[in-house]
Amino acid sequence: MTPFEIAIDQSVLDDLHRRLDATRWPVEPVAEPWRYGTDLAWMQEVARYWRHGYDWRAAERRLNGWPNYRARIGGIDIHFIMERGSGPDPLPLVLTHGWPGSVVEFLDVIDPLAHPERHGGDAADDHCAGDHFADRNPVIITAGLGGRGSGQRQRADGSRCDPTLRKRFGQLLHLEVLLVGAAAGLPRL
Repeated sequence: MTPFEIAIDQSVLDDLHRRLDATRWPVEPVAEPWRYGTDLAWMQEVARYWRHGYDWRAAERRLNGWPNYRARIGGIDIHFIMERGSGPDPLPLVLTHGWPGSVVEFLDVIDPLAHPERHGGDAADDHCAGDHFADRNPVIITAGLGGRGSGQRQRADGSRCDPTLRKRFGQLLHLEVLLVGAAAGLPRL
C-alpha cells in the first residue's frame, strides 16, 4: 500500500486541449436529435465544457484532500481513498464504482459516513445494518477499478475487478471489511 498524490502533468492537459480544439465534427443527419446516436449539439457542448469550463486543478485539489493510496490487489493496480472513521472501532467499508465511473462518485459521502459527528450525528452511530456492526464507525475506502484514474494499466485479459476484492482488501488492511459495489455499465450475461 503506497500513498500517492494525484498530479497530472500540464503537458497531458495541454494535449487534451489541443485534441479537443482539433475535433472534426461530423455533419448532423437530418433527423430528430438522438435518432442516430448522440446529438451533435449536445456533444459539442460537452467538448466545450471539457475544454473551457472544467477546472482539472480544482478537481485534483479536491481528490488530494483525501488520503490516496495505490495497492496491487489480485494482480491489478488499484487506486483508493482511505479515510479512517472517528468512532472507537471503525469498520472498513469498501465502496466500488461501476464502469464507467471513478472514486469521484463517492467524494460527497466519505466524510458523513466516516465522521457523522461533523454532520449532526454521533461518532458511535451505526451506519451498517445488523447488530454485528453496531457502534462501529466505518473506515471509508473508495476503490477505483484497476487501470482507471491511477495511471496504471489494467490486466491484459480486460479484468477490472477481482472477484475476491472484499477478501483481498481485508488481507491488505488486516481487517474484516464490507464491500459495496456497483455494476452500472456492465454487459448482461
